[in-house]
Amino acid sequence: MLCALTCPVYSTTVSADDFQRLLPDTCVPLAASNLKVTLAPEWQPYLSSTRVCTLAKKRGVKPDIVLISVFAEDHYYEIRGKPDSYVWANFPQPLLFNSRGEQVGKLERLFPGDNLGEVELAYGHWQENIPGEIRTHIVPRTATGDRDLPTLFWNKEKRRYVEGDRRAMPTTLSMDDFQQLLPDSCIPLSSTKLKVPLAAEWKRYLSSTRVCPLVKQRGAEADIVLISVSPNDYYRNKPASTAIADFPEPLIFTIKGEQVGKLRESFMNEEVVEMILTYGRWQGNIPGEIRMYISNPTVTGNYSLPNLVWNKQEERYVESDKPVIPVKRASTE
Repeated sequence: MLCALTCPVYSTTVSADDFQRLLPDTCVPLAASNLKVTLAPEWQPYLSSTRVCTLAKKRGVKPDIVLISVFAEDHYYEIRGKPDSYVWANFPQPLLFNSRGEQVGKLERLFPGDNLGEVELAYGHWQENIPGEIRTHIVPRTATGDRDLPTLFWNKEKRRYVEGDRRAMPTTLSMDDFQQLLPDSCIPLSSTKLKVPLAAEWKRYLSSTRVCPLVKQRGAEADIVLISVSPNDYYRNKPASTAIADFPEPLIFTIKGEQVGKLRESFMNEEVVEMILTYGRWQGNIPGEIRMYISNPTVTGNYSLPNLVWNKQEERYVESDKPVIPVKRASTE
């Protein structure tokens, strides 16, 4: 059992939604594990620096999923006697395997890091003994700011991990499927039949206000919509001297016109700042969770907002007190 060699400290019970960070210190040399996998010839020069990392649900439970990655620092430590001009190696991408030695996915970047930065992994949303999501956060060595790579989702039908790229919307979705809300899917409020009570502060922005349906699948009707001012539309054709507007916070409504939540920040892109909004974990035709990540290339850096979770009793969205994965702001020092 791989976990018998070394494991992170887990709680005795783990809920389906619990996420835990994969710690590099819990990974063991491939040669010291009992895992039998087939690796391509490109792995041969790095086998002594290859590590096996278990994605276990809790202490004492044999993992169904493991990650195999070259630890670059270990590799270069072994060849430290080589000239300083030794170039960065073309390492193979980390691979995900099941307990039977079958490959079920791969990562874009080396874990726990490469020549460009550190790679942080968190896994959870359990489907029995398989982590339903694997999230990758990049902490670069430059001042470009942190960023997230596409989440890996467990696909039950394919029995493997697939990237959470929601630009290609599937025709059918499982409860846990997340998709990205695209600004291009939003339409002018004036062109809809939606009747919603908006405060007086919205009046001056109504011509630039958009309605964004949170649909479950292509062609379906939405029970939940987001209403947001589009800064780009508002400033279009206005002189450069136009004062910076204090836009109202985006609001979430049911199709019956009942407000059920709000966002802390503007959804529609504003200059170089972008909100990446994803939604899923369906409860009927209502997305049970809304996630927001702010991509900001300035010195402010990238960050995540608290998730919005559907509260069945209150019939509205409330902020989650559990962060998905800590996001470090870019250092300004």
